Amino acid sequence: MADMTQYATPTRVLVMDQDAKCPEQLLSVLQSQAIETKVVCTTQDAIDELRFSNYAALLFNDDDDDGDGQQTLLFLQKARACAPQVQIVWLIEPSNIQIPEDSILQGGFTCVKKKDSCDELITAIYQAVHRYHARALHRLQMRFETLVDDLSDQVVRYLPDGTITFANRAFLESFNLKPMDYKGRLVFEFIEMSERKIISNLWEQFTPRNTVLTLDVLMLMPTGLSVKCRWTNRAIYDSEDQLEEIQSAICEITRGAHSQEDMRLFDGEKLNTVSEMVSSFAHELNQPLAAIANYNQGCIKRLERLPDIPAAILDALQASSEQSARAREIVRRLRDLVEKREGENEPNE
Repeated sequence: MADMTQYATPTRVLVMDQDAKCPEQLLSVLQSQAIETKVVCTTQDAIDELRFSNYAALLFNDDDDDGDGQQTLLFLQKARACAPQVQIVWLIEPSNIQIPEDSILQGGFTCVKKKDSCDELITAIYQAVHRYHARALHRLQMRFETLVDDLSDQVVRYLPDGTITFANRAFLESFNLKPMDYKGRLVFEFIEMSERKIISNLWEQFTPRNTVLTLDVLMLMPTGLSVKCRWTNRAIYDSEDQLEEIQSAICEITRGAHSQEDMRLFDGEKLNTVSEMVSSFAHELNQPLAAIANYNQGCIKRLERLPDIPAAILDALQASSEQSARAREIVRRLRDLVEKREGENEPNE
């Protein structure tokens, strides 16, 4: 099982246990993986914790033996209402499961029978935490894409052959394009004919250690005019150091400040803004990426102890773990690059 104690902000799981009968083995295993647990004994305490603290999962140890379960279901639905992102694991006696299955599914709960082994319960909790981090990562991606889309500078991403894969709103508006109008088009189409060779030659200078290059090129606007623009190009490599994509941030400089001093100050302000954004993004993204890798490794080790597990499942989990590690490396490179450029931009004494 992967060790998570190296991460500064561990995952938190809330345990709602009215009779304090939650297995000690469970709490011990979770804590050994840097998953913080807090045990509360009343529903109101649980609701307060979920409302004012950040938890990835709620483990509810149901001690209601009346066979109804409706009060329990109402509590769990209230818990989800005050903490929509929290994943709920319901530990229940088999005799208590008399609620229609569709009601449980609509509530988004995972049910585990108390007669099941502790390993099965731990697996259910890990799966719940994995879902929490996966959804958190998706929300981060959506926020990041929204942020890029709202930038005043043009941003375009393309393959090494020039085929565009993404363009933000500023780029589309500059060239009177609608969303997806760029599909299948080449980035060269928007550059003056005499400048296209410069772009191609620049890409040949990219290496896994030299992933950011800047140049000024003439772009051909829909009006027929040529506009001088500054392209800040970042190469994106895969895990085998093969160039996958290039992303360019483009700003018009024809009508901007022309003196070297003004341009230096302008670039410095932009770099500070980007540095703050990247640092925040890297901090938020590293934890779910690390968690995904750890959960995958934990699942692999558990499955390896079981008989007749298809190799394809283990291979898929291993590949998922490697991809999350690759994503963390990309984030690290981006953060290191910004910090390096920020240091180079500081004025000499």
